[in-house]
Amino acid sequence: KFACKLRIPFMGVNLRISRPSKYNGPHTTSKTWQDIMSCQSPNNMNILDLMSPTPTDGKVNRELFVGNTTPEMTKDGLASFLGDAMEKVKLTTTEGNPITACHISGKFAFVEFRSVEETRNALNLNNIPYKGVFLKISRPSKYAGPQYFAKTWQEITGEPMSAYQIVAASDVTKFNRELFVGNITAEMTEGSLIEFLGNAMGQVELATEGKGNPIVGCRIFDKFAFLEFRSVAETTNALHLNNIPYLGMRLKMRRPSKYVGPETPIGDWDAVVASYIMLRQLPLSASDASEVTPVQQNSAKISEEAITTTSPSINDNYISAKPTRIVELRNMVTVEDLECNAEYEDIVLDTKEECGLFGTLTDVIIPRRGVHATKIFLEYETEQDAVNAVKKLSERLFDGQTVKALYCTEMVLDQISRTGTR
Repeated sequence: KFACKLRIPFMGVNLRISRPSKYNGPHTTSKTWQDIMSCQSPNNMNILDLMSPTPTDGKVNRELFVGNTTPEMTKDGLASFLGDAMEKVKLTTTEGNPITACHISGKFAFVEFRSVEETRNALNLNNIPYKGVFLKISRPSKYAGPQYFAKTWQEITGEPMSAYQIVAASDVTKFNRELFVGNITAEMTEGSLIEFLGNAMGQVELATEGKGNPIVGCRIFDKFAFLEFRSVAETTNALHLNNIPYLGMRLKMRRPSKYVGPETPIGDWDAVVASYIMLRQLPLSASDASEVTPVQQNSAKISEEAITTTSPSINDNYISAKPTRIVELRNMVTVEDLECNAEYEDIVLDTKEECGLFGTLTDVIIPRRGVHATKIFLEYETEQDAVNAVKKLSERLFDGQTVKALYCTEMVLDQISRTGTR
């Protein structure tokens, strides 16, 4: 009788208790669990004593939500970092890592603690910096227990935040640290974009807020992507990457539509490279040097090797932005690998066997001399076979090198045939 229509919290949910549909006895009125809990009479307290209490050590009370995680974070690394931080500022109750489990899913994670008290203490980790971002620590949405006051990591440690850190820690101004990237193709991955564009920024000293990759996140949506940077200043600097060539395309960099900051000019990667060439070939007088812009000064520090290895060569006019039947692989073999005839034949056979897994191969060409030496050309029966190969082979590590897979027009086969370099 007393249990009718109770809605009691248990393990993060409200249990609904009522008569079954086939009940045909007298109708009885009842209160909710919350009504009973609000009453203080002895009779009601006796009722409470008969009921099973809500377990305070249930998983939902020992779990916290972690926002702003990035692709390079691992569950073991995150658990170790947060556990060490708690021990450092004495938020643990016993020795050892208080975190017993961690599950990462995209841009958020859940961490489970060994005790309810340490879970409450961990709320003070909110805004802790990790791998270029500020982690958001809070209760999960299914938590139904009491709310507790908590400080931020900066308040706990007394560590001041710089101007760009304050911006980075604010979700409201996150759009000031993001850029839109257009001309994305199917073979591009989030990891390869972060690595390629981050390295390009480092080569021209556009990464101004310390060591490491200034890009902390990337989300690809079919033909476009969004990049997240660790600071507003570096986000503005990255606009100079506009039109940078990558995998046969010119990437378009601009502010996202939700950007609310001041208008800033969009640069051009070709201008950066042109400035480098000009400053490298023409000695400047003191007066000329004073008029050089910071971007031109930075671009002068790019090495010739960096320009030719970070993007397809401007002489590679056979590279296609759209899928074709011909695929070119780079960073797979060296000149020394091709010198011995027996070893060369083995490489050709191994390539046919491995790359034949992605579709029907009609030919494998590995030039041993000339401008195409050390490149591997795969001719597939259909474009879809070639697409499958590019998706599987691009950015794969081979003998310590990152494989580059590009689409080619049939022009390259004509070039190889004419020069007799096969």
